[in-house]
Amino acid sequence: SRLLRRAAARRRPVDHARPGPRVPDGHPSSPSLRKDLNANDLLMLGVGGVIGGGVFVLTGAAAHDHAGPAVVISYLVASLTSAVTGMCYTEFACEAPVAGSSYVYVSMCFGEFAGYLCGCNLGLELTISAAAVARGWTSYVATLFRARPDALRLRIGGGGGEGDGEDENTAVRMMLLDVPAAAIVAGITWMLIRGMKDTARFNTVVTVVSLIVIGFVIVAGGAEVDSNNWTPFAPNGAEGVLAGASVVFFSFVGFDTVATCAEECANPGRDLPIGIMGSLGICAALYAAMCLV
Repeated sequence: SRLLRRAAARRRPVDHARPGPRVPDGHPSSPSLRKDLNANDLLMLGVGGVIGGGVFVLTGAAAHDHAGPAVVISYLVASLTSAVTGMCYTEFACEAPVAGSSYVYVSMCFGEFAGYLCGCNLGLELTISAAAVARGWTSYVATLFRARPDALRLRIGGGGGEGDGEDENTAVRMMLLDVPAAAIVAGITWMLIRGMKDTARFNTVVTVVSLIVIGFVIVAGGAEVDSNNWTPFAPNGAEGVLAGASVVFFSFVGFDTVATCAEECANPGRDLPIGIMGSLGICAALYAAMCLV
């Protein structure tokens, strides 16, 4: 038991988290990953990791249930909170520019067992979020063609389809297989296996498309803004604004993935702060503009 406690409390040395001697990329004895990413790649990875369904879903929920038009203030409060977290990630990532993100940082500060728990939580977070986004994509594509959100999912068990009067027991026995979502996850996994540079290029293309869509919504919606809808601005006062901030904070989750790319940066001391803090600033500005529209 004493040996177990000692092993659980053992801290990862800081020197272990620092890159070793420089070896040419691709060399068989290279101890680190290839330095393929620059500041622009990290910036687009951060923006692509943050911007997603949250801006289209959480904004309406926070405005309706809590903040009203003051949801723009909620986003600014959440962005400031995320900026504090981002500065912590930036400092740790520059001190220990290796892959691993919060797992490495917690292992150095609190011991390897705490790092193990943190790594498990990080893996669970990324797995659930990726599954949710992939399933959401399937629903969006189905509704784009005026079909039910689950029209592209395969029903297994539970009997009939739409209009068969399924009861609760039948619904429990039925299972939906989201084949398109699984195909998307498999495709992204294949892209990651090909290499980080190819992944960064693909992410840049997808992120630019997302930014174009958001820009279109801001420009087209800005021409139709009715300022009367901004009154009352904060129907639930400061309490509603803070409650809305706690909801929309999840729209900023994803910038921490930039820290996992620290070992693949050519100049982590310069590029990581640009990637983390720059992506937060861009996303906060876009979110605020979307709220006003």
